[in-house]
Amino acid sequence: DSAIPSLQSYSDAGVTGVNGGNLTSVNSAFAAIAAADSNSLAEVQSAVDSYLAILAAADNVNDGDLNLSAAQYQAMALPAINTAAKATLMNDVLEQATTAEVDTHTKLAALARVVNAIQFTVAGGTANPALTAGDFAHIGLTGVTADNLNAVLANLASQANNGSDTDSLDKLQALITIANTAHLAALGTLSTYADSNTGNAP
Repeated sequence: DSAIPSLQSYSDAGVTGVNGGNLTSVNSAFAAIAAADSNSLAEVQSAVDSYLAILAAADNVNDGDLNLSAAQYQAMALPAINTAAKATLMNDVLEQATTAEVDTHTKLAALARVVNAIQFTVAGGTANPALTAGDFAHIGLTGVTADNLNAVLANLASQANNGSDTDSLDKLQALITIANTAHLAALGTLSTYADSNTGNAP
């Protein structure tokens, strides 16, 4: 097994920004990044800078202070974030998370999976594994339940394929609200008709 990089390892390599507070997080990223993508100072420093930006931005506040590109996410071994819309949504998710929710590469990858699955659904695909209500909650969205999940997914699939309608948590939350309102109204219509059997057929 390779030795775990220490602060001295980064210092000797000429990398800046790594300290005792972020060393474990940075190391978790390099445990996932391919050797071919981390064999120059420029590549290592770029990955470190990206992770430090994430850690700094993750303050549970929607203030637009994270602007990593798809290429930067891919350089961090997060290949699912491969479009501008996915990167924009990922930035929004990360900056509205807490530091504890983004302090390992495994946690970043879990968030990236949900972001990718949402935008894949928007583009007309079927996510595998399938999106769950818990996935939406995991990235900070509310109101998705097992009961209205299919309605939410259908609404997402009707949006612009390029992800421009679904590239922020605010946009997604609004679409969830619309889908849930329609879902409840439809259930109400069906329930009323079933109860009376005298109303207009659905």
